[in-house]
Amino acid sequence: MAKKLKVESIDWKKHMVVVVSGGRQPTGGYSVEVKDLEIKDGKLIVHWKLNAPAPGSFVTQVITTPTLTILVDRFEGDVVFDPPAPAGKK
Repeated sequence: MAKKLKVESIDWKKHMVVVVSGGRQPTGGYSVEVKDLEIKDGKLIVHWKLNAPAPGSFVTQVITTPTLTILVDRFEGDVVFDPPAPAGKK
């Protein structure tokens, strides 16, 4: 995992991994972007966005699941995603 995250090693006592999924999408061309990380009321809030392909762009005609994995400083509280995952797509 360290190699995929482009770091030499991961100290799990100091770091953790956050994975954001854009859920099932009908074509390629979608991507996930983390806009901000915020600590508020004892929670780590991951502000993220699902980017859609531009209208009329050429995309792969296959179901995809855009996902982003990031390495962050370890946080001992709850992790909340904003926006939350749609019902049934957690």
